[in-house]
Amino acid sequence: AVTGGKSVGKTSLIQVLESNWVPQQQQRLSWKETPALFVGTDTDVESQTAAQAVVRRSDLVLFVTAGDLTDTEFQTLQQITVAKVRTILVFNKQDQYLPPERALVLQQLRQRMAGLLAAEDVVAIASSPAPVKVRQHQPDASVQEWIEQQTPDLTLLSERLSLILTQEWQQLVWASTIRAAGALKAEVKAQLNQVRRDRALPVIEQYQWIAAAATFDNPLPSLDLLATAAI
Repeated sequence: AVTGGKSVGKTSLIQVLESNWVPQQQQRLSWKETPALFVGTDTDVESQTAAQAVVRRSDLVLFVTAGDLTDTEFQTLQQITVAKVRTILVFNKQDQYLPPERALVLQQLRQRMAGLLAAEDVVAIASSPAPVKVRQHQPDASVQEWIEQQTPDLTLLSERLSLILTQEWQQLVWASTIRAAGALKAEVKAQLNQVRRDRALPVIEQYQWIAAAATFDNPLPSLDLLATAAI
């Protein structure tokens, strides 16, 4: 699953992975993009719920951010890791930062996620780098300019994903299976509780009517107590 806030590059990341990295893998892989999180609208709660459902059903989660984490993003990452879902934090759009700033943001992300994610699980990429203007000075003192498209840079993420699929493939499937079994158990328990409640309500209402009738027919407090005890 690929999740994160709005306009962090989730769709472009999936497209680049499917075109360049997935064909090189032996396993059959499928990607699911969750609704954008933290949009601040009335549908944000629904998006969060839908995203959580997708995340819990997934073997591996790529949480995409375009810079340093906000408190809301950090709390969401905590919830994902507490649920025992294998997670990689992806710092996308690093091309929008100067090289020293890229290294600083990556270092801050790794420090903040210490204890939740390994340093190797926090990677920096550029899934859809912006084109740059190239200027070339000619021998005749003229200047030529053109726009040059940049190649996506997913090296760190691709290497990390390949290593995880090689070393942790079975563990990922086992973990997601255990989560699915736990969710099914909770659902069955909730359904059983509802059935018990539906069957108990008529009996409870019947005895409530009997108690009310006994209280009405016996105005003396002592008789009320006897009737209550008998019921």
